[in-house]
Amino acid sequence: MKRILKGVFIAFAFFFSLLQVNAESACSYSEQAELNEIAGNVRASYEAKTEVVGQYEDPDMEGQFYDKKETSLNVSILNITDAVYVKVTNDYNSDVQIYQNKDTNDGVITFKKPAIYKIINYTIEVYANKYACTGELLRTFYLVTPLYNTNYNSQICADNPEYTYCQQFMTTVPLTGDAFYEGINEYIAKKADKEEQVQNEKNEKLSERIKEFYKNHMIWINSIGSIIVVVGVVTTVILIKKRRSRLL
Repeated sequence: MKRILKGVFIAFAFFFSLLQVNAESACSYSEQAELNEIAGNVRASYEAKTEVVGQYEDPDMEGQFYDKKETSLNVSILNITDAVYVKVTNDYNSDVQIYQNKDTNDGVITFKKPAIYKIINYTIEVYANKYACTGELLRTFYLVTPLYNTNYNSQICADNPEYTYCQQFMTTVPLTGDAFYEGINEYIAKKADKEEQVQNEKNEKLSERIKEFYKNHMIWINSIGSIIVVVGVVTTVILIKKRRSRLL
């Protein structure tokens, strides 16, 4: 009985807390439900982009030019409708950006991350932009954007692209200097040991298969071997006799 009463009490408490939250809004329940659904569809993502921004001359080969490329990270916020607007802040600088549907391209706003070599955390707040509750916060979510890894362009990373600290973008601070080379050399050594171990296991399995095949087909193999030996001996004898007869 006590458990039932406790459950009823919790249910009523939860119900009244909802009433209290909803009562603080200037919108009706149906309007809030509509706006919350729209706000729930707002998403954020990021994408790397590499562009040719000019050319540079090879210092060792006069007249030899190469494309100068620049990599950036673009942040996109999707599904911004007329019913909502978003406020974007970050932990890198004090910028505060407000985006409405009129600022977007088919509901998508895209901007360049200001510092490619920094991990930047974005806070995205979605506000009502419709009905009497315009300006009320509907939803808050976050986006962590990775930093560009300076190790990525090294030859040793080109040879070991799967190494953790050779990824182009990272959400953890990469190793640099001696620590990086110690780590990747240790990784290379372990990879070589593992490859050697795998090859040894393959060789052992192949050897076992050969032994098993011979064991299961011993009679036929020995018989064929004996026939080959006999044919070889007979053929040799015939050839020797023919050669001697030509000499005589």
